[in-house]
Amino acid sequence: MDRHLIEAFEEENVQLFLGSGLSHGIYDSVGEFRRRLLKEKITTGGKERTLEEVLAEDSAIPTTHIENAYGLGDIAEFYELYDGSQALLEIVKKTYGKKRNSTETHNNLWKLPGVRLIYTTNYDCLSEGALRSPLQEPIVATRLSELKDLHPDNRIVFKPHGCACTSTERADFVITRTDYLNYSSRRILEELKTLYDIFTRTFLFLGYSLEDHNIRQIIAEANRLEPNIRAYAVLKDVSVPEVRY
Repeated sequence: MDRHLIEAFEEENVQLFLGSGLSHGIYDSVGEFRRRLLKEKITTGGKERTLEEVLAEDSAIPTTHIENAYGLGDIAEFYELYDGSQALLEIVKKTYGKKRNSTETHNNLWKLPGVRLIYTTNYDCLSEGALRSPLQEPIVATRLSELKDLHPDNRIVFKPHGCACTSTERADFVITRTDYLNYSSRRILEELKTLYDIFTRTFLFLGYSLEDHNIRQIIAEANRLEPNIRAYAVLKDVSVPEVRY
């Protein structure tokens, strides 16, 4: 392990940032959720068809190629445009809101030195579920305003993209391409906190790939402001250029 990361753990100054890879096999992956949305039935022109069929007809892209033509942000955007915000909210909560047992990995994350707050862009509740026993109930926050006046000993799961178990409004979630484009303007405090933490702590990304929009956006913004930021990620099957990135 890199010496700087070891020292950061010894100083209890590591900030964990969890992605969907840590929920693999328990909840839908990004690809699986994208396929789920594409297979959802919507009604247009008095006919009920899958979103996949509608997109293929409207875009002149063969149905077999639709899944590879668009990312999750685009597919979620199209689904919301055709079937409405409430429908998108309901399918997100239905897919990720059912509580399931956390893994040993999630349990062990809370045992790492100095871990009191965990960032995650996951909608599921595995991170907070791992803390309920035998430790205290965690605080789940989706907005920075919810983190005011907390005791230093509180354990916190910070979910700036929304929580399928506790969030009740469509506006709580960041999922469509428009949500990502508007993130900096609509969630100014949340972005500022992330940037402040990445400047003052050593970030360790777990469960992401370098194709993930979230990790690339955070790293790009941090490097724009300060090119010497140190951040780490646990990845598999990566090339030498990706490692350097």
